[in-house]
Amino acid sequence: LDWLGWLRMALPMTVALLLLAWFVCIRMFSPDVDGTGESIKRIRGLREGLGPLRSGEKVVAAFFSVSLLIWITDGLHGYNGGIVTLFLALLLFIPRLGVMDLGGFAGDVPWGSIAVFAASMFLARAVGRWGALDPVAEALFDLMRLSHLPPSVFSVLLVFVFMFLHVVFTSTTVYATVMMPLVISLGQLQGGGAGFLALAVAFLAPIAVILPVNTIPNIVFFSSGYFSQRQIVSYGLVLSAVSSALVLVLCHPYWSMIGLI
Repeated sequence: LDWLGWLRMALPMTVALLLLAWFVCIRMFSPDVDGTGESIKRIRGLREGLGPLRSGEKVVAAFFSVSLLIWITDGLHGYNGGIVTLFLALLLFIPRLGVMDLGGFAGDVPWGSIAVFAASMFLARAVGRWGALDPVAEALFDLMRLSHLPPSVFSVLLVFVFMFLHVVFTSTTVYATVMMPLVISLGQLQGGGAGFLALAVAFLAPIAVILPVNTIPNIVFFSSGYFSQRQIVSYGLVLSAVSSALVLVLCHPYWSMIGLI
């Protein structure tokens, strides 16, 4: 899928999940701010505290917009968006632009996180190319007697189980790296539907909201002091369950309608 193809596949479901997340959040937690007027006033105050855009920020916004445009239209021009983005990022180090200082940048970059991300991508390609998890999938398939399940029950069970396996991982990248080849192998062993299962699990992969350490936004919310660990876990469990149900109910007919599966 190119960018526009992925947008067509994911946008309707993303909007539905956003509305669902908002509804669940409002139902589970009462807002601390009374009325829309107070909320707008707070947001306006935060915006005014930032001040006007500086020249360096304008340059970054322009470069980001160009990169995004090239990425969005990659199916039309054929240029490698990653290479173009890397080139534009390197231009930000030009001293006259006043955006980044090479010495300060080298000290602030989380090189460990970048190394983990790169290693995860390498592992994913290696696993997919050599089928390293196929024996694991076959063992699970035989051990749990999954062949006796109807395809619909198998799909529901697989999506829910893999959704709640988020609690084992502290990175969605590592989660996707390990889980996606396993999902595809299990779907193929079942005899069909591997494409839908892979898309469903991949689509739900970013919804890692069960534990405070699952994603950076969770860590930010928890460290703010407004939410307790119990509240985050409760919200995460409910949202994970209803999100999985929504994807199972809506995604298959929609993706079939647009010819994706």
